Amino acid sequence: MPIKAVIFDLGDVYLKQKHVFWYKGKHPSIINNERFEEEYKKYTPVLERGEIEEKDFWRNICNNLNIEFSEEYFENFLYEYEKYNLSVDNDVRDVVLSLKSQGFKVAILSNIENPCLEFVKDQGWTDDFDVTVMSCEVGTRKPEEKIYRIVLDELGEKAENCIFIENKPEFIKAAKNLGIKTILFDNSKNDIGYLKKKLSMCGIKV
Repeated sequence: MPIKAVIFDLGDVYLKQKHVFWYKGKHPSIINNERFEEEYKKYTPVLERGEIEEKDFWRNICNNLNIEFSEEYFENFLYEYEKYNLSVDNDVRDVVLSLKSQGFKVAILSNIENPCLEFVKDQGWTDDFDVTVMSCEVGTRKPEEKIYRIVLDELGEKAENCIFIENKPEFIKAAKNLGIKTILFDNSKNDIGYLKKKLSMCGIKV
């Protein structure tokens, strides 16, 4: 079946990430706590589904670590972090624009928190895409089947007519299970030539 749409993940695919907790020094009692990563990962899924607000995310972590919570301190915390952390991968953006110029539909499918999405939209980074499906807006996240079906519905395309470009193998597997063609790509590990080669193998020249 001919490819009609290409779906991109955001972090480490369309956007570059520094993956550095620049605010470690600002609140070492939290970030340096040996249980911080465990608590952070525990509440990330519900934050990405939009089920809790950012202040409650940090309040839960602080409470579980027996650390005093300051709502004022954590106000706009993730938004400010993304100012430091995120930037567009211009090589990948050129691929997106090339695909659009050839008549392909392009979409974003991302696990993302509301404050991070606000920052991304403020930069205009979603403007190049025909469809954007963000976990915090639809109440489901990768690798849950529902979010893949949402992006297919929004595109108006069958799974076999779509390619999904993603950096996490578990999210690739979920897409494959629905019949979506996939490319495992991480802009921190693979150069743009690798992505173009993989697209070429699917019959797409960019």
